[in-house]
Amino acid sequence: MVLGGVEIELGHAFDGRKALIGKSLGFPLISIDITEMTLAELTPEWAQQVLTATTRSHEKGRRQTYIYLHDLLYPLYAQLPAFLDSEQRHQFLVFADDDTLHKLVRWMNLLAEKLAYPKNAVTVALVNGKNEQSRKMLERAGQVVGLDWRDFNSERCLRLTVPRPKGPADLQAHRFHMTMARILLSRTDALVGYKYCNGVDNEHPEDDVWIARRWAADFKSYTDHRVLPKRLAEPINRLIAVVSDLHRNHMETG
Repeated sequence: MVLGGVEIELGHAFDGRKALIGKSLGFPLISIDITEMTLAELTPEWAQQVLTATTRSHEKGRRQTYIYLHDLLYPLYAQLPAFLDSEQRHQFLVFADDDTLHKLVRWMNLLAEKLAYPKNAVTVALVNGKNEQSRKMLERAGQVVGLDWRDFNSERCLRLTVPRPKGPADLQAHRFHMTMARILLSRTDALVGYKYCNGVDNEHPEDDVWIARRWAADFKSYTDHRVLPKRLAEPINRLIAVVSDLHRNHMETG
């Protein structure tokens, strides 16, 4: 399993193709610029510091690194306050063709088993729009992922409910989420939506990001909190098509 990659920049432009590879395979890529550094400064201590520094911990409020991370991995690294989700479970909604959905059911169940999750900790279910009630459930899931959900599958989707990672040291959650991301990004042509907690209502389908509203008793008013994107992934071939068009236009005008 690739947990991450590091790109060392020494006076050259960053190669965006590497970021695309990292995103398509579901692992973070960290870019570090060492152009103005001397060889003596490149020590293990420096590497530890630069790879873990944040804008808050850095003395000048900035980092030497830039992190390229696919949206599908945001839920793995995001540390959400407990008031947003008391159950500490989140949900992924996958739209793809029937064959892919059935494969994903087998793969996700097998992954949960291999990682020794307790029974029913990971819930893998197909939402079939066979009757009025299930049809409404399917349409609500479609509203989360975007207007084009019917282009992928208008009859059913996969609903995957998983325990939220407990923190950076939760190895089980890291293995599950990174393997899931790699499968969805490199093995399927799928549209993937996200609900930051089980049962949250999508009251504003037009918004691309989940907004959680909380009552602030001290101020006797509601406060809004931006959480995470609703739509986490779409087929990589769409991205490749955009890049190919940009490259072709560049060659034609160059």
